[in-house]
Amino acid sequence: MDINLKHAAFTLAAVAAIFFVAGYQVAPREILDSTVEHVGFLTVDTKKVLSATIESLKSESRLVSYSYVGTQNVSIDRDKWIIFNGHQQLIVPATVSYFIDLAKLTETSATFDESTNTVTVTLPRLMLTVEFDPRRATIINDGLLTLNDEMVQALTKTNYDTARKSAIKQGQQAALVQSARDSTKENIERLFRVPLQATGKAGVKVVVTFVN
Repeated sequence: MDINLKHAAFTLAAVAAIFFVAGYQVAPREILDSTVEHVGFLTVDTKKVLSATIESLKSESRLVSYSYVGTQNVSIDRDKWIIFNGHQQLIVPATVSYFIDLAKLTETSATFDESTNTVTVTLPRLMLTVEFDPRRATIINDGLLTLNDEMVQALTKTNYDTARKSAIKQGQQAALVQSARDSTKENIERLFRVPLQATGKAGVKVVVTFVN
């Protein structure tokens, strides 16, 4: 199930609220002591906050930060014994979504440089998925071969395979990939900034990068 950004932000804010020092005296001591190390008056261990944030994100499946809907228009021809032929055209909406696999995050995915007060988050490779909406698809059959249901099904399967390859190729265009990367970085930065701010670390800078 893809992560809902609002839900994720709320979840992380809730985790951060547990960390908040003002509630230390009334919160269960064993939870706080195992999650955040208090190193001084109204201070918390930033590394512990990052670790808890990573674990919260890993509990989700995917982070989808960018998607668009396009239309794939493909066709295929078949000939048999010269006199028999078949033609099928498929026009179908396709949603291309870019995501990262949150399960691939590790403890080392987020590091804190105390000298520069900077958190660096390294994300796994950006991936994409294609989903069709068959209910809104238009299929145009022509030729004697399309009078056979099995042939029609075979042509449709081939057309969908072609449409998927076409959508993936379009989705790999540099401009679209860059937009998806930028959007993902912004969302991840926000999801890490929420718990940091809630624990008094508003001045920490969050930098998001992707693995090479």
